Amino acid sequence: MVRNKWGFLRETTEMAIEAGIDSATKLHRTGLNDYLEIIFPTTNDWVHDKTFGEIDGVKYKMRPDYRSESLKLIIEFDGLQHYTIQTLLKRIYEIPSCIKSMVIK
Repeated sequence: MVRNKWGFLRETTEMAIEAGIDSATKLHRTGLNDYLEIIFPTTNDWVHDKTFGEIDGVKYKMRPDYRSESLKLIIEFDGLQHYTIQTLLKRIYEIPSCIKSMVIK
């Protein structure tokens, strides 16, 4: 069987392989990092699941799924729980103001 490269989105290739084939649709899964390689072929500075650390004396615990300093781009891969659990939903609305106050160096 020839495996199509593109499938249901998972956070990483490793998570996609571990999740395997979707039982309902029989489709495989593809890591977000595989999509990023195609969408941004010349970008090589992706940071996965790491905190921002300290910026201008302020420590940030926020860990975006992927970020690129060269693109000044943050990518969050949120599951259903982020939209159904009230405390997580509140954090989604608070994150943009936090990001706006930071400059990625």
